[in-house]
Amino acid sequence: MHRDGQELSVVTEDWQRIQSRRVLVAAGLAAELPDVPGLKERWGHEVLHWRHTHRWEARDLAIAVVGSFRQALLFRQLTEKLTLILRGADDLSMGQRAQLTGLGVRILEGEIGGLEIDSHGQLAGAHLTSNTQVPAQRLVISPRVMACVDFLNGLGVSIRPHPTEASEQVAVDSSGFTGVSGVWAAGSVSDVLASAPVAAAAGSAAATAINLDLLVCDHTSIAAAPPTTGGFSGAMEAEVTRRVLGPRIHGLETILSRGNGSPTLPADLHKGDQPELPG
Repeated sequence: MHRDGQELSVVTEDWQRIQSRRVLVAAGLAAELPDVPGLKERWGHEVLHWRHTHRWEARDLAIAVVGSFRQALLFRQLTEKLTLILRGADDLSMGQRAQLTGLGVRILEGEIGGLEIDSHGQLAGAHLTSNTQVPAQRLVISPRVMACVDFLNGLGVSIRPHPTEASEQVAVDSSGFTGVSGVWAAGSVSDVLASAPVAAAAGSAAATAINLDLLVCDHTSIAAAPPTTGGFSGAMEAEVTRRVLGPRIHGLETILSRGNGSPTLPADLHKGDQPELPG
């Protein structure tokens, strides 16, 4: 996307060019997934990220959470069959470890080496690089997610880190305005934790702001434009009258031309008729 005069120009993947005065970006997120065979294909189905998106489907199942104390607490609300896998860089305080142990959470350490698939093609678990088997019907990971906004780089849109997640998102105000003229953003691209209703509400707020911005812009342009000359103005009417009636425009020339000093009406008006205008 780039600026083309007063408009924004967008080029699609199939090289179609679309121009618009305003753009609402709702391109979503891209997750940086671990390099584990089969994980990408099961992402969003059996490999999960956010507990509030997959609560009902994951209830009472065997779940393995990779490297996140907070995610372990959240998914413990759904099942008693929970395992937390700590990687090399992950660590728990003594209090956190005691809390999870008290909740019956199994704690393991190691890196995931691959997934286990049952005879029906469903996720059955994972195995660590140490060959430890972890039964799991759902695997929860916390990948770094990024707003899909590379195409905005040339416009100067600001990207900021999320305050609680290992993620980045577009910086916007309450209406979704990015601070760059003509560009708004809504949904998970500007709030990585936005659920579908929240994203829809943000899109509605941005659409309202865009409509108002266009309305103000159009009315400002009209007010600044010079007066139109396309209609039949007063000056034009005066000129037509002058050309048609000539010296009879007020009738004074006819009266004064009689030279008797007393005002009289033109002879043709004595008849009660209006003077004929030349064709």
